Amino acid sequence: MANNIKLEIIVSNVDQAQLAQESGADRLEVCTHLACGGLTSSIATIKQICKAVSIPVMVMLRPKAGPFIYSMNEQLQILADAKHAIDMGASGIVAGSNLPDGQLDEGFLDKLMRCCEQVDFT
Repeated sequence: MANNIKLEIIVSNVDQAQLAQESGADRLEVCTHLACGGLTSSIATIKQICKAVSIPVMVMLRPKAGPFIYSMNEQLQILADAKHAIDMGASGIVAGSNLPDGQLDEGFLDKLMRCCEQVDFT
């Protein structure tokens, strides 16, 4: 019976990414500021990690700490960051967005998923 369990490791820099790959990670999730739940890493960091490893790299898109309620400008930033991350070689995007009432922001998430059609989306 094949082992279907995949090991994903959260990393914040190239050294951590390389160590995770060498230690048997199947996939990476790239973000920074883990103490607040994770924020979007710099495009330079994403690019370096994507070039340094051969395993899939998922990029968290979260421009600020706190609730996943985003202004129009923050949504535009997330969409731009998604495009840049994909252009840098990311295998997928990790993101979420809520409305003030706690419901999913389906309108924005639909735009984001369409922007990420060629990669995995979590």
